[in-house]
Amino acid sequence: MKNKFRKFLLIALIAAMSISTVGAAQAQTTDDYSIDGGRLVIDFDDPDDINRFSCYTEFGDLPYAVDGRAYCSVLAEQKMILAGMIFEDVRVDVDIYTLGSDGKFDSGIYIGASGAKNVKDGITAWQVNIEHAVDASTFWLKLHRFENDRWLRDELVEIGGLPFTKEYMHLTVTVKSGILSAFLDYSSTPTVTKDIGDEARGMVGIRNFYAPCSFDNFTVVGDAIEVDTNELTELMEKAKAKAKENILQSCKVELDAAIALAESAKTQAQCDAAVSALKSALDRALTKRTLSELAELTQRADAIVNTDGKVYTGNSYASLTAVKDICAALTAEDGDYEIAYWYARLDERMKNLIKYDKEVLQ
Repeated sequence: MKNKFRKFLLIALIAAMSISTVGAAQAQTTDDYSIDGGRLVIDFDDPDDINRFSCYTEFGDLPYAVDGRAYCSVLAEQKMILAGMIFEDVRVDVDIYTLGSDGKFDSGIYIGASGAKNVKDGITAWQVNIEHAVDASTFWLKLHRFENDRWLRDELVEIGGLPFTKEYMHLTVTVKSGILSAFLDYSSTPTVTKDIGDEARGMVGIRNFYAPCSFDNFTVVGDAIEVDTNELTELMEKAKAKAKENILQSCKVELDAAIALAESAKTQAQCDAAVSALKSALDRALTKRTLSELAELTQRADAIVNTDGKVYTGNSYASLTAVKDICAALTAEDGDYEIAYWYARLDERMKNLIKYDKEVLQ
């Protein structure tokens, strides 16, 4: 089964690495790798996802998508270029898999691509490549330059001696103001950095060179992609409606702040942050309740009995009892938020009591 949560993992793999470098450029002048624009995720769950790319092969069959991944031939250099989009500042992520824990990698990401062809090296582009020989204990991260169907050896950047531990790697490449940075396995520190200037402008994609690799969650962030505001818009409507209800003042302040953040969001990253803030504010938004209202609800809950444990299931009744006891112990000194919070929890437990005969006897 595909792991859809890999992109949220932060694995600090290179912090303790002993790295040998050959010609690595140190041009990075900022640690701000954020990229403006919308986000496109291609997860290859639909076999037609492969049609989002213009595919090229040195010979043999073209790349294809099946079982939630894109697969390339082990007998050719193959290119998958995201069709119809030109980027300058961009972020590209991809999950790369090989066969077995000691398998071969020779795959990576194209940046600033143009003029792709079926012939080997037939492209003008920068390409960040993971290279691992079968059974080797270490691997290389390399930055290649292809130009007018030629591989330019003099432009090669190599980072070697990286410990190899598994059959899966996550590769991230960002280009901002002409500075290319490559990251391994969600690290916040780039492994490779180089100033590529105007050569950053172009298309993006995947390269596989005679390796048994497959690809998943190809993700691009950039100005060429429209920002997705659908979830943001839906949550804003809910938040504005909730703010008009009889909620606690502290909750209204939090909602108003989240709404303001949402209204100012322009990039995908800003929209994502606003969505998170709106969800949190909505989850915390509580209707005002008085201590006397809580006492009345507690009395109603206290009147609910579970004769011989045969009226409600044990778990649902025990949960009700636990919350009821907390509510009974609250005083005015606990404050408006605690009173409103536990009123809502007790009301929820009462509504969610499960009848014994429906859950156990059927």
